[in-house]
Amino acid sequence: MSAEQDAYTSAVDWVARVSAPYVKDGRLEFPQIDPIQAVFRLYLGVFWLPDDDAGSASQVSGQWHFHEDAASWLLNESERSHAAYQMLADACADYIYQRKELLPSMRKFAVLHLSGSLEKPKPVKAHLTSMRNVMLYVWVRTVMADHALSVSRNDATEAGTSACDAVAAGIERNGHRVTYTALKQICYAKTPGQAAARQIAGEIIKASRHARDAGIIPTHLLDRAYWGV
Repeated sequence: MSAEQDAYTSAVDWVARVSAPYVKDGRLEFPQIDPIQAVFRLYLGVFWLPDDDAGSASQVSGQWHFHEDAASWLLNESERSHAAYQMLADACADYIYQRKELLPSMRKFAVLHLSGSLEKPKPVKAHLTSMRNVMLYVWVRTVMADHALSVSRNDATEAGTSACDAVAAGIERNGHRVTYTALKQICYAKTPGQAAARQIAGEIIKASRHARDAGIIPTHLLDRAYWGV
């Protein structure tokens, strides 16, 4: 097997592993969240810690890993960032449900939120881009960087040579089919929605590298899910 074939096989294996938690009954499903939350969580070192070895726990079980510096930063951003506001609201609700003591900035946010003294910002329209397209592009870009594959290939070229091929093959191992053509469209289409997806995906990739280099989120969680759910 050539070095190029080894790289492609490794890329398919990686995509199969990270996409597995999101293929359910043959469908590829991602949480309905503002993708900017992924960026904030990665830069701040905030994540959802599953309570099972398989790492497949949802927010029904497990716990938030939060710290005061993150809560304070999010509180300062909460009046202008829908993602920051929602992160704090979700974390406070979980802490209260689990009878955990709120961090100082979380307590302040909860008081402002419950009293109606803090107006919830409207989500940015571009940030409502399908999380599906965002994460598919993240996987394509990650495969390109980590396995030295080109993003796509000439349509007449044999399949199994590009990052789009690897992502399609990896996901298909889990029982869901995304075509090479659909992935290529996500990577190159100039529609506003696709352009927004690529921009947000780029921010997630940079934030993920920061989190990995800084060691602020466990590596197995980074590989499993970029936003910690």
